[in-house]
Amino acid sequence: MRNRPIKPGNWIVAVLFTLSVSVVPAEDRIPSFGVASIFNDGAVLQCEMRVNVWGTAKPGETVTVVFSGQRKSAVASEGGRWRLVLDPLKVSSEPKLLTASTEKQKAEIRNVVVGEVWLATGQSNMVQPARVTEEGREALKTVHPKIHFARVPLRAGAPHISPCTKEELAWGEFGPQHNQLAAVAFHFAEELQPKVKRHVGIIQCSYGGTAIQSWMPEDLLLSIPCGKWIKGMFENERKRGYGVDEWKKEIADYNAATAVEREWAIKKQGEKPPQPKRPRQGNPFYNKTPTTLYESMTKEIIPYTVRGVLWYQGEANAARPDEYVELLSAHIGRVRQDFENAELPFYIVQLSAWGPGEKYWPAFRDAQAKVRDSVKNTGLALSLDKGNRTNIHPPDKKPVGQRLAYLALNDTYDIETPLAR
Repeated sequence: MRNRPIKPGNWIVAVLFTLSVSVVPAEDRIPSFGVASIFNDGAVLQCEMRVNVWGTAKPGETVTVVFSGQRKSAVASEGGRWRLVLDPLKVSSEPKLLTASTEKQKAEIRNVVVGEVWLATGQSNMVQPARVTEEGREALKTVHPKIHFARVPLRAGAPHISPCTKEELAWGEFGPQHNQLAAVAFHFAEELQPKVKRHVGIIQCSYGGTAIQSWMPEDLLLSIPCGKWIKGMFENERKRGYGVDEWKKEIADYNAATAVEREWAIKKQGEKPPQPKRPRQGNPFYNKTPTTLYESMTKEIIPYTVRGVLWYQGEANAARPDEYVELLSAHIGRVRQDFENAELPFYIVQLSAWGPGEKYWPAFRDAQAKVRDSVKNTGLALSLDKGNRTNIHPPDKKPVGQRLAYLALNDTYDIETPLAR
């Protein structure tokens, strides 16, 4: 059901960091010292691969990172960005201290462990939390110290919003107090962890109701035939001359109208309200605008070193299956470039059965299979049999997470798992 992947190697490619700044005094534009927010207490670092660490400092300032017996230094660029690479780390369940320092400042990240890190991304079926499954609710009665996760907050609006804080990207052990991990991702980690016998860290970066184009950068979309239309979209948006306040008002008006429509649908009282006017694609605060989630969410975690990617998305693109082959193939290539592993395992969840969608979803499943068959180091976790006739968000998510784990165990870790066959 998948291509046999080549083992992830240690790939280092150049990454361009960009900083959007306003016209403010020069002293206010100097970045403060720090490590990127995704590095915080309880983080899991990827074992057996070179690990990227980055942050901000004054231009020309030397930053030194110390962790697990290694000491590495980097000099901040003119834009105030620094980055370095740790040598491959051995698996370790012992919580350790990671420090980053300049001559005058020091940052400490505590309780860092070394294990397996996976990126879980997509739309609503990779958002629904573990409590939607009976097994997930049972699991939430206790803390799972070997399963850590961080969750990129749902957001749009870049470059007109601030970077995520460490609190927003907080790592923690899965359990009653830290529980917003997607059900599919949790059941993947739950199946994987005891078999690989090390900590599993999940970085969740998902947003419901979004098309794949929202997760792709502008230059990539413009480079493929089915993405070139966005050039006109952005040009039209520039001609409108909207600013941040107008964009935000457009979103607020839409949300308010949607709430009125939803309330009427429940109560059926009074005259039916008009259908809400959707924000224009091109509004950076609209989560369905192409590129906006790449800019607002994914960039917050690039280039964190991960073992592989779990991708559950497609409902928003199902009407154009032929186009999706081109889009997903290009997306996989860019994810591998951004996360600096040309053979990064990328496991896709097949769209589950859903009554209204069965008129056209079979062709989309064929498109998903074409990507699996044509792009190396990919796999397809079957979920057709785990759908729900009336619910586009099928609650039977544990088998889906398990099937993703079976793909990883067999193909990434060379641990034979008969249930995957």
